[in-house]
Amino acid sequence: DRLAEHLGDGPAVVVGGGVLALEVAGAFLAQGRPVTLVHRSARLMEKQLDPVASRLLTEALVDRGLPLVFEDQVAEIEGGDEVTGVRLASGRRLSARAVVFATGTTPEVGLARDAGLAVDRGVVVDDRLVTSDPRVLALGEIAQWNGQVWGITPAAEAQAEVAARALMGDPFARYQGTTPVNILKVADLALATAGRLTPGPATEELVFVDEALRTYKRVLIEHDRVVGVLLLGEKGEFPALKALIDSGQELGDTRRTLLRSGAPAPSGTGRVICSCQTVRESVLTDAVAAGATDVAALMAATGAGTGCGSCRPELARLCSRGEGISREAAG
Repeated sequence: DRLAEHLGDGPAVVVGGGVLALEVAGAFLAQGRPVTLVHRSARLMEKQLDPVASRLLTEALVDRGLPLVFEDQVAEIEGGDEVTGVRLASGRRLSARAVVFATGTTPEVGLARDAGLAVDRGVVVDDRLVTSDPRVLALGEIAQWNGQVWGITPAAEAQAEVAARALMGDPFARYQGTTPVNILKVADLALATAGRLTPGPATEELVFVDEALRTYKRVLIEHDRVVGVLLLGEKGEFPALKALIDSGQELGDTRRTLLRSGAPAPSGTGRVICSCQTVRESVLTDAVAAGATDVAALMAATGAGTGCGSCRPELARLCSRGEGISREAAG
């Protein structure tokens, strides 16, 4: 709101082509403010989406009135006390009252390197989140496990649990990775991915495409198990597909129903508690009343909390409130 008040009717420039950049640009669009997105790569979300999904996403955003500038980047921000515009590397100039950079994060490993810890892109850790110095643990966006740096809340939460158990002396505490999840939260634009979307020699793919509706669904299967999913245009099946990735369950006859339902999640009423899956409060309270009295059960029953994970404290509060009501009724 403060940024909107500062901008007035002035234009904005958002730099980046990932989920956060698109959500910021979408927020400006929702307020009716002119905004241009500048991305140095040739397509949107190139690390998360295949070329077909990127193209359909681009078309959907252009239809919503978002100008996109590809293969270019900001060379200079113009203005004195206030921003007046940007000059791009190509020489093009864009008017702007605000410039928002949403280009991801890079771990700052200088302190760890100076302390003598092994570093690469992040601070290198083993399965117990222990660094090259057995007295030091690292977790979250700074930690590099199995060659990968994680930048998602569920990974940090899982690593924190492993680190806590390791510090308490649990010899079986091991981090085993986290399913990568990307969910775009832009009004009227459904996009969700999970797992690995790069096919290997043993990968089978199930694909559904409706160009006219810009609906694209892709499921990757290896050894009768779902290993990756990409849903654009409709994401009602996402919680069930992600659950299959997390569990490693063999599909069997379930394979026959994949990508064939298109069933949306229950709409419900009240506040949107989980914006990733658009799960409203009434859906959650109904599930608690039906017996989902802990966060894991509530997630399994409704799909809430299976995306970025930021709503899990609210899920815990609803579970506690439900338990309190149950005890009162029993008394």
